[in-house]
Amino acid sequence: MPPRASAAAVAASTSGAAKAIGLPGYSLRSLRVVYSSPSTTQLQKTILNLKQSLLWLPAQETHEPEGASAAAGAPGIPWPVPERRGRREWRVSYLKSPFKFKYAVRHYVFQNHSYSFLFVHPDKPRALLSAALGAMTDTVSMNADFDWHYGGPRPKLLPAALQHDGCPSASADAISVVVEEERLVKDMQRQRERKSLHWFHKGDPTV
Repeated sequence: MPPRASAAAVAASTSGAAKAIGLPGYSLRSLRVVYSSPSTTQLQKTILNLKQSLLWLPAQETHEPEGASAAAGAPGIPWPVPERRGRREWRVSYLKSPFKFKYAVRHYVFQNHSYSFLFVHPDKPRALLSAALGAMTDTVSMNADFDWHYGGPRPKLLPAALQHDGCPSASADAISVVVEEERLVKDMQRQRERKSLHWFHKGDPTV
């Protein structure tokens, strides 16, 4: 085989392998949006704005028959149940002594509240992120976590829901599977932190 032909064959095989394991082979499994703010009022306004924005977004595409989709056709993206996260709180005290034998103590308490929203298999992540960012009010910060899924290079390894051209529909079973896996991962991380920080006792079976 001539050198040029062999080089072309190697390049073609490399590009084919890269295409097989590239970005088209991945699908967005879940998107978690976390809002944090020291003000509960601003956080409630942000959640209300997000709910109204999701109602105006186009309906999420599903791979169901036309009759079933038309019967259940509700506009907008399904509203996820918000998950309240642990509240962070820290205290700061300032000691001032302008005069001798006189002290002025100022005590401040800072709090940070967080709520998270889990979207499973979103078809339009850009529109969803735009709605999440546009819903933010003052003193509110947002963090987005993307969870990607790779089904394998061969079509027979893909689940039945991934055989279509687009992303699978966010069914109740898919949402429950994602939530259960996230819970197991959090439990494993918590046990690892307990072992590293020695937060255990003799009766703990995980030690």
